[in-house]
Amino acid sequence: MVSGRVERLSDTLVAIETMFGWTVQGPVSMSSMSEASCMKICTEETMQVSNQLRTFWEIESLGISCEDEERAADIEAQEHFSRSVSYKERRYEVKLLWRQDKSELPDNLRVAQKRFEGLKRKLKADVTLFKGYNDVIDDYLQQGICEDVPQTKGTAGAGNSNIKYYLPHHAVIREDKATTKLRVVFDASAHENGCPSLNDCLLTGPNLNPDLLNVLVRFRLRPIAFMADNTKAFLQISIAEEDRDVLRFLWLTGHPDAEDTTLRVLRMTRVVFGVSSSPFLLAATIRNHLERYQTSHTQFTDTLKNSLYVDDFIASSSSVEEAYALTASAKEIMSDASMNLCKWTTNSSELKAKWQQSDFDHAMDPETRGCVLKVLGLVWRPETDDFVFNLQHLMDIFKDRENTKRSVLRSSARLFDPMGFLTAIHNQSKMPLSRYVAKRNQLGRRAAR
Repeated sequence: MVSGRVERLSDTLVAIETMFGWTVQGPVSMSSMSEASCMKICTEETMQVSNQLRTFWEIESLGISCEDEERAADIEAQEHFSRSVSYKERRYEVKLLWRQDKSELPDNLRVAQKRFEGLKRKLKADVTLFKGYNDVIDDYLQQGICEDVPQTKGTAGAGNSNIKYYLPHHAVIREDKATTKLRVVFDASAHENGCPSLNDCLLTGPNLNPDLLNVLVRFRLRPIAFMADNTKAFLQISIAEEDRDVLRFLWLTGHPDAEDTTLRVLRMTRVVFGVSSSPFLLAATIRNHLERYQTSHTQFTDTLKNSLYVDDFIASSSSVEEAYALTASAKEIMSDASMNLCKWTTNSSELKAKWQQSDFDHAMDPETRGCVLKVLGLVWRPETDDFVFNLQHLMDIFKDRENTKRSVLRSSARLFDPMGFLTAIHNQSKMPLSRYVAKRNQLGRRAAR
């Protein structure tokens, strides 16, 4: 590795050329950097690497890792939610979880306009994209999911201080979805340089979703497996009037190429996916709703609480009769919160026949829909009742990539396997990188000493 070129830098230091570049060797005085400072820097770097490695292996510890202690901020979020949630006309209304120590949220209209100009160029170049995007916005307006910003003065903002914030947005297109192929995704992390974003000013709240592995195990526990989708779950929860001005966004009155097109300012009236507190607000609202039925539907509400993961309902039963009773009750209970469980799918032809006789939005077979059916990220074939991993795409990536640490990390992250079906194979790709990180930590500790 050493070329042989040596340059003396001082009485004690020399620079030696290697195939990796020049290296400095020799004893140094600790006068410019105290031993404590040196150890602090080394410890911080070691902790950062250790955290990255822990995250890399986190999925392997599903179901056996200890739960984190409840934080003070999480307790504050739950208390805030309990005080502010209300139920009106079969729909829940919540408030955003503002931090007590939040910085003042500035008007970010300039940032939103700049982002919107980029979106307009894409919409001009793609007529199909504009039509799909415009159809989604029109649907939002018709359903009251968004509205034009009132022109009256003194519109209430967050905390009644007339704060305004504009959400940049873009389209995410999923061709593998049977419905809702185009989704509008909002960015609540956009901000001016040196200024906080909306997400910076909000509490995230605790994770109230059931453990992912437990949901999947219960799904495989009994012979009659079934699942459903909670349609537009986030958008079924209203946002209080006083918080809507921080959920503004820009749109057009016509086609981007039209001469009479003007800028239109809208605002969301429902919980927005993309805001940091939204996952907690959805989960907390569903839990609050299920508590109303705890006395009359104890068995069903307990199953719902343990089987609803974000907007997916995933469970299994011992018999067709039990499964039908559970699914019918789940549909009825959730409809009282204006949430519709639809796209029902099962591995039982008998249960499927019962659904067809009732008012169930029964999903067609995945092959008929031209898409794959996923259960929390895993491809499930209900007709054969098994999980499938298509590794061909991953193998194609391996063939076209060099074997570097970055490529190994990226390729390994593409394989989602919470049940551990492929652990023996998957871990082979993780071990070399883990050994490298461990060796680097060891060298860092030696350098500190």
